[in-house]
Amino acid sequence: MNFSLSLTLYLSLGLALTQLRRNQGMPLSDALFCGVFWPLDLSRRGIELLVRSVFRAEARRM
Repeated sequence: MNFSLSLTLYLSLGLALTQLRRNQGMPLSDALFCGVFWPLDLSRRGIELLVRSVFRAEARRM
């Protein structure tokens, strides 16, 4: 994948995530931050889901 295509994909996904966060009621500055650093935002949310599922599994055992 060449650089210009990679940059276009990165920016388009960032703008889509910014718009999604704005629609969810997030302030503009926070939404823009999520849009710029969307790989970190998505990985953080994935880690949160993983930890939540582990805690739920442990709670069911008790």
